[in-house]
Formats: sequence, structure tokens, C-alpha cells
Amino acid sequence: MQKLSIKPDPLSANTLHMGQTSIPHTTIYYNAFVTQEDESIKSVFAGLAFLLLGYFFIAVYSVSCLGIPHPVYSRGLLALSGLASVTMAIITSFGIMGYLGVPFTVLTPVLCYIVLAVGLDDMFVLTHQYQHVQGASVAAKIEKTLAHAGMSILFTSITDMTAFFCGSF
Repeated sequence: MQKLSIKPDPLSANTLHMGQTSIPHTTIYYNAFVTQEDESIKSVFAGLAFLLLGYFFIAVYSVSCLGIPHPVYSRGLLALSGLASVTMAIITSFGIMGYLGVPFTVLTPVLCYIVLAVGLDDMFVLTHQYQHVQGASVAAKIEKTLAHAGMSILFTSITDMTAFFCGSF
């Protein structure tokens, strides 16, 4: 009896490979392919280095814009806390997506940049408004800041949500 051994072609890991093997009195047809899910997972993890590099550059930019070299008015830690807040929101949303069974696609990492951009933009708006508010106490300054900048942040968030919701169809 002849032993049958079919080894996959090295090219079959990346492409659809079809062929035929003939043994006397027997013909075996085979094909090997990679599913779309495998390719999606591979591309998501391939882009992880770019995602982390992008986060690093955005963190450096935020700290350099808000972290002016002044012992009292420097807001470098505020920039880092804004970045940490957005990062926790992204991690939480990915956890909820995983729990609900929403599939991760090639475009999923792009959401990180969109959420990061919107979140840090809101942080810059609040910081700018806080610097221009006159008040006696910190609580009064925060109240006036949220009264002025909070409305614009609310409306931009609503319009962003509406635009992305309409774009999902």
C-alpha cells in the first residue's frame, strides 16, 4: 500500500492554491486558502505598531502644546490625563464590542485615531476656555468654563455621532 502525504505549498499561506495529485487509480483534488478572518486579524496586529507610534506622537504634541515651560501655568499633566482618559474610553469600547460579539475588521484600528482626535480636541477646547475665564475660585472658573465650552462640545459630539451613524449604512 502506498502512503499518501500531501504537504501544503508555501505559497498557500497567502494565496488561493488549487491543484491535483495523481496516484495510480486515484486522483485527489485539493485546495488551501486563508479565510478573510485570518487576514483581518493579521492586518490588525500588523497595524498595532503604527497605532502605538501614532499615540506616542500625539502625546508628544499634546504635552508640547499644553506643557509650556512655566511652573504655574504648565498643563503637561493635563495633556497626559486627557490622553489617558481617551485611551480608557477606547479600551472600554473594545471590551464592550468584544462582549457583544461585534467583529473586528481592518477598519477597527482607525476608530482609535478618530476617538483620540475628538477627545483631545475637546480637551484643548476646555483648556483654552479655562485660561480665558475670570473667576475668584477654581469652582467658579470650572462652572463658567463648562457653561461656555460645554455647549460647543455637546453639539460637536452630537453632530459627529450623527455623521458616523449615517456613514455606517
